[in-house]
Amino acid sequence: VAVYCDPDSFNRDFTYDDKGTVRFNPVVTGNESYYDILAVDYWGMNLSSEESHKSYRPLTTLTFRLCHDICGLDVYWYHITNLVLNGLVSFFGVFIADIVFVGRALPMIICCMLFSVHPIKTEAVSNVSGR
Repeated sequence: VAVYCDPDSFNRDFTYDDKGTVRFNPVVTGNESYYDILAVDYWGMNLSSEESHKSYRPLTTLTFRLCHDICGLDVYWYHITNLVLNGLVSFFGVFIADIVFVGRALPMIICCMLFSVHPIKTEAVSNVSGR
């Protein structure tokens, strides 16, 4: 269900925050070293700078960098990566729902399906920076 929810997102270009967090971020585009991921904010600004937003997401920035190293700025693959990650999170949600609903299959399935198609999840797939 999570994979089928927004098939049109693959045809979109970088939008909104994607440009700052991916396209123009020197740590993502390879102009800086991998170690610099630990010293910059989500937008590529040095954390000690007063201009920095102090939004520190090194794991997300690392996934952007790895995606860039593999496929450059082909936005299609960034959307595919987000879709796969969204599907995995939705899949692992089954285990949490199983704890909550203690083996009752129907409420567990309904809960996981609602989680996977919630509009905020669609935005995470459609906008690359939603990762």
